[in-house]
Amino acid sequence: MATPISLVLIKFTLFLTLNLLFTSQPHEVSCNNDTDRIALLQIKNCTTNDPDGFFSSWNDSLHFCSWPGVQCSRHGSDERVTSLDLSELDLVGTLPPQVGNLSFLRHFNATGNSFTGPIPANLSRCSKLRILMLSSNKLRGKIPVQLGSLSKLEILRIGQNNLTGSLPASLGNLSQLVNFGAAYNNLNLSTIHIMTFTFNKLEGRLPENIGFTLRDIGYFAVSENDLVGSIPESLCNASRLVDINMNMNRFAGRIPNCLGSSGGLLALSKLQNLQLLSLQGNEFSGRIPDSIGGLKRLFDLDLSRNRLEGPIPASLGNCLSLTSIDISHNKLSGEIPAEVMNISSSLANLLNLSHNSLSGKLPHETGKLTHLNTMDVSHNNLSGEIPSAIENCESIERLFVQRNSFQGSIPSSLASIKGLRELDLSCNSLTGEIPQQLQDVKDFQYLNLSYNNLRCEVPSGGIFRNTTAVSLIGNPLLCATMDLHLPKCATTRPVTRRVRLAIIAASASLSLLLLLSSSASLLLYMNNNINKKKQSLVVEDPAIDQFARVSYYDLHKATNGFSPDNVLGSGGFGTVYRGKLDRIEAPVAVKVLDLLRHEDRAHKSIAAECNALRSIRHRNLVKVVSFCSSVDRGGSDFKALVFEYMENGSLEDWLHHETCRRLTLAQRLDIAVDVGSALHYLHDHCETTIVHCDLKPSNVLLDADMVGRVSDFGQARLLVSSEEDDTFSRSSASAKGTIGYAAPG
Repeated sequence: MATPISLVLIKFTLFLTLNLLFTSQPHEVSCNNDTDRIALLQIKNCTTNDPDGFFSSWNDSLHFCSWPGVQCSRHGSDERVTSLDLSELDLVGTLPPQVGNLSFLRHFNATGNSFTGPIPANLSRCSKLRILMLSSNKLRGKIPVQLGSLSKLEILRIGQNNLTGSLPASLGNLSQLVNFGAAYNNLNLSTIHIMTFTFNKLEGRLPENIGFTLRDIGYFAVSENDLVGSIPESLCNASRLVDINMNMNRFAGRIPNCLGSSGGLLALSKLQNLQLLSLQGNEFSGRIPDSIGGLKRLFDLDLSRNRLEGPIPASLGNCLSLTSIDISHNKLSGEIPAEVMNISSSLANLLNLSHNSLSGKLPHETGKLTHLNTMDVSHNNLSGEIPSAIENCESIERLFVQRNSFQGSIPSSLASIKGLRELDLSCNSLTGEIPQQLQDVKDFQYLNLSYNNLRCEVPSGGIFRNTTAVSLIGNPLLCATMDLHLPKCATTRPVTRRVRLAIIAASASLSLLLLLSSSASLLLYMNNNINKKKQSLVVEDPAIDQFARVSYYDLHKATNGFSPDNVLGSGGFGTVYRGKLDRIEAPVAVKVLDLLRHEDRAHKSIAAECNALRSIRHRNLVKVVSFCSSVDRGGSDFKALVFEYMENGSLEDWLHHETCRRLTLAQRLDIAVDVGSALHYLHDHCETTIVHCDLKPSNVLLDADMVGRVSDFGQARLLVSSEEDDTFSRSSASAKGTIGYAAPG
């Protein structure tokens, strides 16, 4: 009997197993499809008013994936709901918990309806949800804690409802969230201590009552968003605020009273715990409030890149805990208050006042900042001398004072700052020599002294050996023995006494013999050479003869062989070089005519220039120093005029070139008066009236004192007596000078 019973049991067990095996899979498919369909129908059933008949086609006549507002996608063999859009339909009802059964739902938008009741906590089961938009309804109750488990949620909009309670701490788990809106509810946020929404895409304005709602907030950060409007005054009521970070938004208006403005001292007293105030990169305007000095615990102030104007408040010096001040890139004016330098014990990281319109001197009290690491006062209108007391800033590593109007010499005391790494003094009016001690600063990584009026031989040690770390351009009177893109200095190698005696002993026996044997040959050669030169000279204009002459070889030596490094500029008939003649202490400008291309016109040009300048003397005219008419080394004709050297180049360089040199209004007026004085002299006080015919900014040169000098008389015309007027008129009938410029009459 046992065997039949066992067989029956085995057969029964096998039957049940096979039955379950073949029936379970179809049942699961049907269940999954039905789950989404039933959840959708439950939403329809919980809607009590559908004014537009939106749900009328939600029935079995269509597959639920074809119902309005529903989108599906295939997952395996199933069609699952991935998007549900019920927005702006004026629907009335509630959201059933079954909505959480749409387990593949990614987008759910039900904004602009009149749904009541709570937000379904079961929505947390929609683990793939990325967008949840329920704003502009009448939802009540608390925000479900379970929403914090939606790890893929990117957009959560629940504003304009009747939600109460506080924001669940679990929302902090939404690491993918980039857009969150909960405005216009009845949420109680008074217990929130930290609120950080940095690097999101928040738009709109901060609620006016934010300070009343967030009474216990300590850290408030909304930087890197797209918020607009002003900072609500109610923020002053958040008396426990420690950090305010609103960088990189589009906030505008004035800084609130509680952060310091006239009449705001009472409100300011509520923010005594504030340690960080960062409003960088917005559109704030108006003044920095004087009462900002009441923020005694403030250690980091960043108001940079706004539109603030007016003076820097001296009361800022009362913020004795400040370690960093950045108010750069504004429109601040006036002098730098010496009181700011009183923050000497704490100001250790940064003092950045750059890119404003500050004027006056750099305070002597700057030397008190003994712990400061970086100071930047560049791109202002500061003047005077760089205070020598800056040597006391023994911790400074980066000092930027470029693009100001500092004068005087570079303080040699800068070299005593042993940790100095970066120094930029470019685009000022500094004079004198480069302190030799700077080459002894071991940690130097960058040095920019360009566009000043320095005059010396550049030191050859230390950082000056690194041509990529040093910039010295725009200092025409500098020279160097190294390759620093500067004229080479005249060098003489010292000869020791031992070497000198050896040379004398070795050559004494030969010198007399060589001298005697070569004297006759040399004299004969020189005589023949002089005769050849005389034969090759073109007959000069009498006007040229009255200038002192200089030889070709003198000019060749003076310009380092007419080196490209000495070129000052090129004109219509030749090139101008900077040179140094042995018999003249000051540098000169050598204008070499291009006789190969413009022989006839060049000769007329130089004759016209000499004819115009031979009998005139005026402080606003460039003086001719000498003249050369000879042959070059190849035997070709060579002509050149030698002028006074103008240290500050041409007016065109200051007006139009992309350099950092700027003319003040007073300088512009002075130069205009100088040019007018020169023209008045040429037209009305010369024995023969001279018309320049090519007056333009490039022909107005500026000397070391920025006095304007008119130059280049190559197009000049003399207005002679009436008998010759007709001839002159005919020769001047065509336009003279440079295209775009009309010669003054």
